[in-house]
Amino acid sequence: MHDPSLPALTLLFTGHMVDTPGRASPRFPRSPAAETTARRMIADAVARETASLRGDAIGLAAAASGGDILFHEVCRERDVATRILLPLPVAEFREASVAPGGPDWSGRFDRLCRDTPPEILPADQADALAGTASRDMSIWQLGNLWLLESALALGARRLTLIALWDGAEGDGPGGTADLVERAEARGCRCVILPAERLLSVR
Repeated sequence: MHDPSLPALTLLFTGHMVDTPGRASPRFPRSPAAETTARRMIADAVARETASLRGDAIGLAAAASGGDILFHEVCRERDVATRILLPLPVAEFREASVAPGGPDWSGRFDRLCRDTPPEILPADQADALAGTASRDMSIWQLGNLWLLESALALGARRLTLIALWDGAEGDGPGGTADLVERAEARGCRCVILPAERLLSVR
């Protein structure tokens, strides 16, 4: 029997950041239509996963501009508590993964962090995670591994990774494709939201 003190469902999220100005190969256009479409896709996925749920759900994600922030916002609209797990201190993460999206995303990131103080990957845990790998790992890969291990550690009856992903490899190690691959290798249910749809909306 499932321990009632544990969540019934853990939702883990990964997804593309909003495009930086002049990005050569667009993935998440900086347009209201693309954002609305992404939000609706994420909201529909969260609604499907939590339909008829008996017990509590919790969401885990980083908080980059784009998919991550939308996931936290959608979950809170549906009364699903979330945790923000960052691989870098807040100011460094904000500079690298939020500020390039523009002031609106930065403001939303700041509001999320005020409501729910982020958890930062501890150095000793990063070292321990790196020790399990067969090759050198970037901080973004370590962050993905930490997200997955943290989700698994919650011991929920169900764990689903929701990924806003175009199916392509990322710009570097540790992106959306990396976490999808890791989750699939651990036998997690993966719900892929086709991010290529964001390119065709106006």
